[in-house]
Amino acid sequence: RATSRSGVLPWRVGDDNATARAACVAAGKDLCTEMQWSLACEGKGKTIYGYGDAYEPETCNGLDLFGAGAHHLLPTGKLTDCHSDYGVYDINGNLWEHVLGGTGATVRGGAYDCRDSRQLHRCDYIPISWTPLSLGFRCCLVPGKGGDAG
Repeated sequence: RATSRSGVLPWRVGDDNATARAACVAAGKDLCTEMQWSLACEGKGKTIYGYGDAYEPETCNGLDLFGAGAHHLLPTGKLTDCHSDYGVYDINGNLWEHVLGGTGATVRGGAYDCRDSRQLHRCDYIPISWTPLSLGFRCCLVPGKGGDAG
C-alpha cells in the first residue's frame, strides 16, 4: 500500500508500472495520468520545473546537489524548496515516476542520479528512447473517490 509521508524514502519499483499501479490502487488511488502529473509539476504558473522557470541545481535532489561521487536518494520532503506551487514535493529529482498506462521509458521527473539534471528534471521531459534505472511512482486521487492526499 502506497503512502505519502514526509521523511520516508520513496518506494523504488524499477521498470514495473504494474506494481506501482497496484500499490496506488491498494491505497484507494491510482497512478497519476500524464495530465495529472504535468499539472502537478508545472503548477498554476506552467513553469519549466516544479519550483520555477530557472534551473536551480541545489533545490531538488539531482546529481548537481551532492556531486557525481556522493549522490543518493533522499527521504520525501527533505529539500523543503523542492515543490510546485500546488505543494507537490520532490516531483523533480529523487526518483523518476511512473504514470498511468506508461512504461519505463515514459516516466517523468528525473532522479537523483541523472547525468543532466537541468534537462532531465524538466516537467516536460520524457525519456521515450531509454529506460532510467531509478524508478518510483506517485499516486493521485481518483475523481469521485476518497483517500489521503498523495
